Amino acid sequence: GGTVVAGRYTTSNAIHQASKLSPDKWKPFLDWLYDFEFDKLGLPRPDAVLFLDVPPSAAVKQVEKRYDGDETKKDIHEKDLSYLEKCYKTATFACDHGYMRRIECLDSDGNVKSVDEIADTIYEIVKKEF
Repeated sequence: GGTVVAGRYTTSNAIHQASKLSPDKWKPFLDWLYDFEFDKLGLPRPDAVLFLDVPPSAAVKQVEKRYDGDETKKDIHEKDLSYLEKCYKTATFACDHGYMRRIECLDSDGNVKSVDEIADTIYEIVKKEF
């Protein structure tokens, strides 16, 4: 009887796993995974999945700021720009095919929007959806 807003492992995992496949296999894999996870296993199917769209070039800058340039603090994925780019392409594909909804996180100058701006966008979507 209530609304739950949560980070979802299933949808994040879908992007990480699909990115390891060739693009022609992304849709069949995502269809199979969603059927397996939500229909066969009975995990709760999300009403909406929001993808916070930050291209890898901007994400790398955010990570560098977070770690104050200390490369040793990066995790295995943060160190691999080609992997981040594959995941990004897979995620934008998922958005374009209805698996997720894209939230643009860059402003018109290509800078990452503030947390408050992004949160306001998310809130507006949640208000309309629920």
